[in-house]
Amino acid sequence: QRRLQAQRHPSFEYQPNRTGAGQTAAETTNYLNQAALLAEAAKRAQVACVMRDLDGMEL
Repeated sequence: QRRLQAQRHPSFEYQPNRTGAGQTAAETTNYLNQAALLAEAAKRAQVACVMRDLDGMEL
């Protein structure tokens, strides 16, 4: 009985071109600023949901 060899999909071997990535302070700062903006937006959305839910409650 012949055994089938498992073949990897070509995308499994993909290696992105990262030469020069993250080597500048400006690039790193830009990335951190974007992450901070996303975190702030998530926090505001969470607070808005809590306030909406509390507004609908009766004590």
